[in-house]
Amino acid sequence: MVRRRGFTLIELIIYLAIVGLLVALLLPAVNHAREEARRSQCRNNLKQLGLALHNYHDTYQVFPTGYLAETNAQPDEGHWSWCVPLMPYADCSSCYGKLSASDTTVQQALQDEDKLELLRAVRPEYRCPSSGSPELNIGTSLADGAPNRQIAGHSLGVMNYVAMNSTGPLRRDPEKLLRGPFYRNSSIRMKDVLDGTSNTVFLSERTWRRRWVQPQAAVLFVVNNSTAAECGMGVTEGGRNREDELENVAKYDTGLVFAFAGGSAHINESHEISRFGLSSNHVGGVNILLGDGSVKFITDTIDHKPETERVDSVFERLIAIEDGMAINCAPDED
Repeated sequence: MVRRRGFTLIELIIYLAIVGLLVALLLPAVNHAREEARRSQCRNNLKQLGLALHNYHDTYQVFPTGYLAETNAQPDEGHWSWCVPLMPYADCSSCYGKLSASDTTVQQALQDEDKLELLRAVRPEYRCPSSGSPELNIGTSLADGAPNRQIAGHSLGVMNYVAMNSTGPLRRDPEKLLRGPFYRNSSIRMKDVLDGTSNTVFLSERTWRRRWVQPQAAVLFVVNNSTAAECGMGVTEGGRNREDELENVAKYDTGLVFAFAGGSAHINESHEISRFGLSSNHVGGVNILLGDGSVKFITDTIDHKPETERVDSVFERLIAIEDGMAINCAPDED
């Protein structure tokens, strides 16, 4: 009888080393493929929001307002953000009907359990799958350790997509040359985007995991009234004081910082000011939705000068709707 020879210890170690090497070689490729799938889903989410924006414009001949200011709103009350009028055009018609936003104030909705449940609902179409954000704004403010009065202390649904407000600091009413497409009671029409819709950023993304942005990227349906007290920053002779912007928003709680973004922060910047800008977990940049409905990817090395109170860089010109200098976005796969 022939006795079968088994593996020696050395052979077993070699086999295990080979398997480990193969796994080490394959894992990056698998992770890359997964991230590409997530990035593709993020692009698709933005495309669907772009389609909703255009359908809204076809119906009303105007894009939705950045946020609808209620003249009698109290400091801890809020306003309906640009996401709300888009609901019927983003497969949320039934939710929009139940919310009754046209004849219900934010405070009334927050005091109604059924409506509050809608505001807390998870909506994947508003969330980048790479972000890893929590489902709710967990209730902390920008001020270190301070209790959050964001919409009277309610935790609401979180999203990752933000509307462009200004080439500089977040403002209720940005100056004309600094103005993006969305701000307080805005009523921008297609023809008002003088730089061309294919040359103007309407929406982009803000991640949750990036340092300084935690614990939330954006609140989905509501803008806090507190920041209407002037969510902006001081301007000094030497240029823009970005710390003032952070201080003001921390002082007046949150609000605009959630639903909007401006040009006061570099893309993917690791700084407190990144709460006001664009960021993502996609390697090297962020997805942007242009006014014509196309989605592009811009890198975080794009020409950008946030320290000055002027529209003097490529990124700022992509935000402004009528700065007089159209910048063609680099081609990207659609």
